Amino acid sequence: MAKNIVINEFSTALVQKKGAIFIGAGISVPSGFKSWVELLREMQEDIDLEIDDHLDLTEVAQFIVNNNLNNKGRILNKIVECYTTTDGIYSNKYHKVLAQMNVTTIWTTNYDTLLEESFRHVSTVIRRCDTDLLPIVDIDQKVEIIKMHGSVDSPSPENLVITKEDYEDYFYTHPLTTERLKNDLLNKSFLFIGYSYRDSNIRSIMTQIRQLCSRGTRTHYMVVEKEKNVNSYKLQKLWAKDLERFGIKTYIYENADQSHRELLEIMESIAQKSKGNTLFVTGSHTVEESAFLEELGVELARIKNLTLINGQSKGVANIVLKSFIDECLNLGQSVQNRIEIYANPCAHNEDWETKEEYGALLESFKYRLVRQTQIMIVLPGSYGTKAEIEKAKQLGTIIIPIITEDRNELIDELLENINIVERLKIFSPSLYHSLKNEQLTTVDEVIECVKNILAV
Repeated sequence: MAKNIVINEFSTALVQKKGAIFIGAGISVPSGFKSWVELLREMQEDIDLEIDDHLDLTEVAQFIVNNNLNNKGRILNKIVECYTTTDGIYSNKYHKVLAQMNVTTIWTTNYDTLLEESFRHVSTVIRRCDTDLLPIVDIDQKVEIIKMHGSVDSPSPENLVITKEDYEDYFYTHPLTTERLKNDLLNKSFLFIGYSYRDSNIRSIMTQIRQLCSRGTRTHYMVVEKEKNVNSYKLQKLWAKDLERFGIKTYIYENADQSHRELLEIMESIAQKSKGNTLFVTGSHTVEESAFLEELGVELARIKNLTLINGQSKGVANIVLKSFIDECLNLGQSVQNRIEIYANPCAHNEDWETKEEYGALLESFKYRLVRQTQIMIVLPGSYGTKAEIEKAKQLGTIIIPIITEDRNELIDELLENINIVERLKIFSPSLYHSLKNEQLTTVDEVIECVKNILAV
């Protein structure tokens, strides 16, 4: 299967609120955590067995528990000690990109808390589930992290899913989680990442999928590293072919230099495209008229399938919105399908922007708005504009600074940000050179850049 199929089809599912991500241990290992096989090796003397990833590790865990008088205490203590976040253990580049995705549901078999920590950096509303109480939440309000095997910081770590017996009894010990998994498999497309071909977790999950849904699920996707051994690679391809029975398309990527660069590139592309063909214009609330903004609104309306995000702001955003709507009507298009309006608590009282007691409310508003935005066009502004820019940086939004005659220090700061400006080079060399040379920005340069970002 081609890489672009995974990226385009799954990002479309996220745009439609029909996507979920299933995360394995491979996402946390780069942070410094031990792999499951490395942890079990520390207890291999208990069963006088040399442990490697060719074994069924859930069975190995069961043997260790059996050899300790059926007491999970030893292995539980190892897990809590190993996967509890300490100094020197931080979320990594994969967690950062995941937190930038427009995703509302994440499933994971990981015991650690790095996912939650990553999302808390960008989101004010997270719901974590590590017990068997899983009602479906309002997807517009929360990012939901479902830890189906439990969490090291749970008040009941003895309930962690570890051994073969735990896996075999899962349907009975976690009936609500099982029903929720079935519901999500039937109604959402999953992307499985962080698992290897030999991973006992993913093999158990595939068995659960077969038992729960047979052949009636949506299309799902898996991205895995290519096995290095020739025979193992042949088996991996046969396994990937077998997964098609469950509606799972598998992309196997090369990783000769052990950097997993291609996995990161896939995740970054999905994060960008998961926000849809959306664009948000921000800037001063005090601007009353601008020929540049009026022309910009008209030209944006002429870009097929572009959706204008609006936060009920006055000034810059309102001028663009008005001309955008006028042009949509001139083209005979439905305005309802071209605009997304988000409630703005500051729209009727701009003083709220600077009041500390409303900080959490405004943070939540800006998160919801920017999270849905792939491209942000920035004109000179003040406090509110700066807050939106900071949120855009966190969420990986593509920022296009505009140089006008009334440019201010906010624009200067963006122009000094190498990451922001260099990111535009591939989309519009002309805009890039104008920004580098600090020349006034033209509407044509902006439109060229937007079209190339959206690939229209």
